[in-house]
Amino acid sequence: STQSTGGELDMFLASISLESLCPLFREQEVDMAGLLNMNQRDLERLGVTQVGVQARLLEKVRALRGTEFEMPDMSQTLYSLQLNCRDTAKVLKVYCKHLRYMSQTANVLLV
Repeated sequence: STQSTGGELDMFLASISLESLCPLFREQEVDMAGLLNMNQRDLERLGVTQVGVQARLLEKVRALRGTEFEMPDMSQTLYSLQLNCRDTAKVLKVYCKHLRYMSQTANVLLV
């Protein structure tokens, strides 16, 4: 579980061209959940002192903490296998964001 969480963090950092931070985060035992709870002060204490790097990382963390990867509560709708337009749009929005994230990760890994 720790390895998969570390892998998730490594992929995330690579997707935003900050894979150089992977060893630091591993050394400090920071996982994806820990990163999502960090602020600028935490990053500074960790040793991430470059303002541009902090800004890029915190911008992406804020986006992930938002609603962009949350699925709408559609349990009853899924059982009946009928989606209204609003729910369909929400599902497609989430899938598109996941696909962009996976595409960025794949591009980094293929370079």
